[in-house]
Amino acid sequence: MKQLFVRFHVGRGGRFYNQGHLSFVNEDNFQDLVTACINSGNLFDTKTVYDEETDTETELPEDEWNYHDAGGKILVQGREAMEAETGRLDWDGLYDTDYVTTTDDLFDNELEYLWEEYCKDAWMSDELKDAVCTLKDKKRVHNIKRYQTNLECFCQSDVEDGCSTCVSVDFDQQQGEFTRDEWKSRLEAMDFCPFSVEMILDELDSCYADTTDFFKED
Repeated sequence: MKQLFVRFHVGRGGRFYNQGHLSFVNEDNFQDLVTACINSGNLFDTKTVYDEETDTETELPEDEWNYHDAGGKILVQGREAMEAETGRLDWDGLYDTDYVTTTDDLFDNELEYLWEEYCKDAWMSDELKDAVCTLKDKKRVHNIKRYQTNLECFCQSDVEDGCSTCVSVDFDQQQGEFTRDEWKSRLEAMDFCPFSVEMILDELDSCYADTTDFFKED
């Protein structure tokens, strides 16, 4: 699975507007986050020190470089951390923190939050949607081919070989046998994601559109 960057914000939020609320922001890497904060005037860098006696700037050792806020609080220390693609800007702990991680390094709470956002149809790139579904062991259908007795559902690429996963859904002689809700339960048991379940149900519903309904009436 391709490594993807995910930017989160920790601050006030949720039902009771409590501190420590996690929010998915976008798919920036840490350098994108740093640039945005510098451009907004919230983040500053120190790589040199001013000598009043000689009126000159002297470059600091790389391990003393830092990013700091307007009050002088050091948020990132050292060139390596400053130039990394992942990192954290702790402005005020649980009240205000921005950070970037990758899909390879997600904690359980971060993955669960991304899954909740996915199920709410929050904006994500297709690559991130695939990654979230893969990490949740869910199948995300990209396209469907209909045959006389079954549907072939092509899902996100397999982690091992990078090839699309094809899952067959058999509907032979099942017209009018099950309700839409019963089919929904069956597809959920096959670990299709919610949007894929609806996509397959719509495809099944169109199988006999010119004759009679595919689903049994409730």
